[in-house]
Amino acid sequence: MKTLPRALSSWAEELAAFTDEARTTLGPWLPILDRLIGPHTDRSDPAGEPDGFSGLGRHGRYERMALSQWGLLEDAPEEFLRRAGSGEHLFHQIARTSRAGGRSLLVLFDAGPAQLGAPRLVHLAWLLVLARRAHRNGIALSWGILQTPGAELRREAGPSEIRALLGARSPEPVTPQALAAWRERLGPPTEAQERWVVSASDPWRQGELLAAAHLFVREPDEPGARELGVESVPRHGPRNRARLPLPRDERWTRLLIDPFPVERKLAMATSEDETLHVGAQVAFAGPGIHLVAKLASSDLVILAVPRQPEQSVVPLARFAVPRSETLIAAGWCKGRMYVATVSGHNVEIRVSQGRRWRRGYTIAVPPGMPLPRPSPAVLSPLTLDRRTGGLWFGDASWCLYHADIGSQYLSLVPRSVLAYGWTREGLTSVGRRGAGPIELFQHSRASAAEHRLHGPRVESRVVIEGLPLASEGYLALGPQGQAAAVAVCAGDGQWKLADLSNGARQEISVRTGSPVFGLALAQKVPALLIRAESGDRLDLVSSLRQYDSFSFPDQVEHACLQPGGQLIAAQVNGGVMVMDRAGRIRLRWGGRR
Repeated sequence: MKTLPRALSSWAEELAAFTDEARTTLGPWLPILDRLIGPHTDRSDPAGEPDGFSGLGRHGRYERMALSQWGLLEDAPEEFLRRAGSGEHLFHQIARTSRAGGRSLLVLFDAGPAQLGAPRLVHLAWLLVLARRAHRNGIALSWGILQTPGAELRREAGPSEIRALLGARSPEPVTPQALAAWRERLGPPTEAQERWVVSASDPWRQGELLAAAHLFVREPDEPGARELGVESVPRHGPRNRARLPLPRDERWTRLLIDPFPVERKLAMATSEDETLHVGAQVAFAGPGIHLVAKLASSDLVILAVPRQPEQSVVPLARFAVPRSETLIAAGWCKGRMYVATVSGHNVEIRVSQGRRWRRGYTIAVPPGMPLPRPSPAVLSPLTLDRRTGGLWFGDASWCLYHADIGSQYLSLVPRSVLAYGWTREGLTSVGRRGAGPIELFQHSRASAAEHRLHGPRVESRVVIEGLPLASEGYLALGPQGQAAAVAVCAGDGQWKLADLSNGARQEISVRTGSPVFGLALAQKVPALLIRAESGDRLDLVSSLRQYDSFSFPDQVEHACLQPGGQLIAAQVNGGVMVMDRAGRIRLRWGGRR
């Protein structure tokens, strides 16, 4: 573990549990954020016991009047009377003890689309700063998520709580309904409670409605800028602004996955050409017999899953993402690799032809349409409509886009999309309109002209009753390629599953630290693919029982399921392993040695 600089030595206790990368990134932020809070003002309880004097004031009893004022009575009695009549005399003010155990500090974080990515690290650092402030002043700390007013407040800032904070995501911004629920839950403000709200903006006057101070966390508007803007707005006092530098590389994306050290059996890294990038960097492409993976060098490769176990494989195609562009999604279809990136205010589409690449297609994002939001920590799959040639891909803000490279036109699905995939009926997605119920959408195979005139159209949709608002979801296919089941996470590890064939519902509670990687049918019953607490095993579990277990030689960093659920791809020790449902290893490629 690296030694902290002398300027950060006072923060050694707060940073002790983190990796060296996390300490290097977060360490310089903590003193800056601590100054934004301002000095601690401990307001005494008016009903507390007397505890000496706290200063001078213009109100009080005459037995506590300052001696200098009594001098006027003898030297200038008329001035003494004038000051008495106009309330200008000075009195010693009584200090009173604070109410023991009655003080608290509450912070509510916005986990919506505007705070995805690097702003979540500011949330983490802010929690550390407030936790230290609360500990040093004997204040009870609690925190929650603005989008989930019904969830239980957390009381600590340890590793499990920080993982929960980084893992909390919502496809929706903060709504007036959520703020009203928080306001009713918290009740009127008191002198004993300090409240903070952390978000990117304040369209509903969040701080005012909740009687809270506000910390704004904003990403830069300039492309390629490497710093975040923060602004604290206390309830009483001036605003304070600061800028927090981001690392030049993508180190911060690894911290979003897990900022704490993980003990690994094999630690020495090989060439970046054989090691996967940190994060969820493997996805099944096309019908599910090919994998697209992002390497540590930021290049993309396509791997074919062999029919026979343990056959050697080499990448079918490779793409080097230009430094001026940011990757959004990638896929494979009909022997060609498709890559979507963002460059400025355009979407770039590139298509391979054998070992070569065609000239790219530049598609301008229409006015008023949000720019696709990339996530360096997650590789999104790109799907090709073989009938129309249109490309479908999602981004980190739960948006689903359709790109037509023939007409070079981009359109956006007007709803939050939790999951999407290609079924026998065409592209199917799981999402909702605004705050409406979870629905299953069957998208139309419209022509480019229809997309330009009407946007992505829906041929049919099915309301799935009983599923809550969610920030994570999966879609499972049946043996005939039909949409068979849907699973959504309601927060705090509570998953709800819906069988689309018979309407059956399940509820599964998943422990913190055991991520869910997918949904599949196990003996015709929807089941979640969950990483076991040991970290080196994946379990297929329903509310009824555990069906299958898949053991790996090292920590599973990420996993995904083939659309039909028959193959499991796992990132293990910087490489990729593919297993079938019988537990046979079908592919092993790359990794640390």
